[in-house]
Amino acid sequence: MPLIGSQRHKKKITDQILILMKVGISQNYFVFLNKMYQPDRGAAMGSSISSTNAEIFLQYFEYKHIQHLPDTKHRTFYTRYVDDILIICNSKKIHLDLITASMNQIHKDIKFNPSHEDNRQIS
Repeated sequence: MPLIGSQRHKKKITDQILILMKVGISQNYFVFLNKMYQPDRGAAMGSSISSTNAEIFLQYFEYKHIQHLPDTKHRTFYTRYVDDILIICNSKKIHLDLITASMNQIHKDIKFNPSHEDNRQIS
């Protein structure tokens, strides 16, 4: 089915944004101990585009993968602030290690390291 009007416009804008992001990442350099480097993948820490790229990726990652995990029906709350995630779930209905194992299988470069509640407190 061909794209119509606003769909075609949205796709064009999305494609332009992706091109700009690819250019930004491919022309990404940093200096460490007076030597210049170009990262193999991603953006260098401290780069002005790094946090924006990370946020876009994490929002996509959550939309595409996290909300569809098997624990969803037992999860009562999920939120993320930068790179910290808070999940509240019923541990009597789902084992907490299952959540971590499921999340750690999604992307080879992202690993979740949970801190569990202890004495009704989290770190």
